[in-house]
Amino acid sequence: MRGLTAAVVHLALGPVAPLRHGRVDVPSAIVKRPVESAAVGVLGLRGDEQGDRRVHGGPEKAVFAYPTEHDDWWADQLGAPLPVAAFGQNFGTVGLVEDTVFLGDVYEVGEVVLQVSQPRRPCFKPGSRLGHREIAVLTQNSGRTGFYFRVLRPGLVTAGSPVVLRERDPDPVSVHDVSRVMHGDTTHLHQVLASPRLPERWRAALRARLAGIPDDETTRLHGPLHEPREETQNPCPRPATS
Repeated sequence: MRGLTAAVVHLALGPVAPLRHGRVDVPSAIVKRPVESAAVGVLGLRGDEQGDRRVHGGPEKAVFAYPTEHDDWWADQLGAPLPVAAFGQNFGTVGLVEDTVFLGDVYEVGEVVLQVSQPRRPCFKPGSRLGHREIAVLTQNSGRTGFYFRVLRPGLVTAGSPVVLRERDPDPVSVHDVSRVMHGDTTHLHQVLASPRLPERWRAALRARLAGIPDDETTRLHGPLHEPREETQNPCPRPATS
């Protein structure tokens, strides 16, 4: 696997601004602008912000990457092309998808060295931004979550930079499998729990679930005020299971 090459198609960053959700505004930096280059440090791209630091940002979620391979699927679901960085991603990538990216993978991107830390757990904000309230559920059910990097070596990244795999664990677990287990699929549960790369917060959540403690996902998926809202003209269907 050493030397596998992919690329960063686009870079994006942005400030915190009010995001309309139902009848209220919530702080969010999900609306990001494309940039040609960015300095990347241990807390992410210089000039990028996070609206809720309880669940976004920090060293373990320094850079959010999302595969451009999913764009056509989303266009089919929503009836229109996605805007750039629609999910608030910093990197739009090609050649890196959830079932071929593994926890602990180390990649070189321009001057920067990154390590895959965890999948993204989808939230309500992309749906609020795009006017389709089921986007978070669709993201979760389809496994098209994207993933986070921690930064091992800061530096400069430019749009179009190759992404080169430098290290991979001998018995890794994929972003896809971790995400599916976290969202209720028990197929790879024991493999995921056994991984030393699994974040402790995720491990604790899975153990709580095994102990019968319910995990209320309402706020994460539907927002702080889960109230009935009018359907959009192009409501998102649930993805077909294969």
